[in-house]
Order: sequence, then structure tokens, then C-alpha cells
Amino acid sequence: MGSADGRRAFLKGIAARSAKVWNLSTLPPRLAGETRLETRNSVYRLRDGVCYRVDRTAERPPSADGEAFVGMRVVGWLMRDDASRGLSLEWRPGAHAVLWRPHATEAPRSSVAMTSPSIALRAVSSGVHGRAGRG
Repeated sequence: MGSADGRRAFLKGIAARSAKVWNLSTLPPRLAGETRLETRNSVYRLRDGVCYRVDRTAERPPSADGEAFVGMRVVGWLMRDDASRGLSLEWRPGAHAVLWRPHATEAPRSSVAMTSPSIALRAVSSGVHGRAGRG
């Protein structure tokens, strides 16, 4: 995963191959309920794996970029040094979260995004396990 264009193409390829599976996948137990995914500059607040808010740390002021993640669902984790293995369902420190929003009637196509390397994934409250469903 070199340049921004290379990462974007890589993610689009994963999404094109995996969208049907992601749409039917069950929620990993670790993402049930309220969780916080933390990176150096951001905290992604998740409810049953779906991002509902992005907070910036003191070093980085709020920006509209974080809002693009709202409504997207975590579908897996990607390690920069092991991207050839593809997405993992298990979080590890340093993993990039891959988030996806399915195609909606008003949107021309699905969306996929990736966070910077994560430093923590913390449970805030537990929830009911089940299908992640459409974000």
C-alpha cells in the first residue's frame, strides 16, 4: 500500500470483490455494542460496528473529513506490512480499520474507506450480537 492512489485502488478492488459478502456478514462479537477505535489523531465511535461519530484529538482540529466515516460499517482490519493477506476479522494494534457503506438508492455506488493505524479498540458497553445489517 504505497501512494494514496494505490491505496484507493486497492480498497476499491476489495470492495468490488467483497460487497455481497459484507452485506450478509454477521457482526464480530468484539464490535457488539458501543466501541471506540482510537488512532493517533482520531477516535471513531462505533455502535454495533457502525461509525456514528468521529472525534479529533487535541493535536488535530475537527474537520469535515471525519464525517465521511459516519454511517460506514467496519468490515475488517488490514495490516500495512501484510496487506497481501487481505482483510482480517481480528483486530490487532496497528491495524487499519476498513469501513464500508453499501450502495443506497440515492448513491451511485458503495463507499469504502480506511483509517490510519489504530492504537486501541475499547468496549464502552456490550450489545446484542447479530447481523451488522446495512449502515
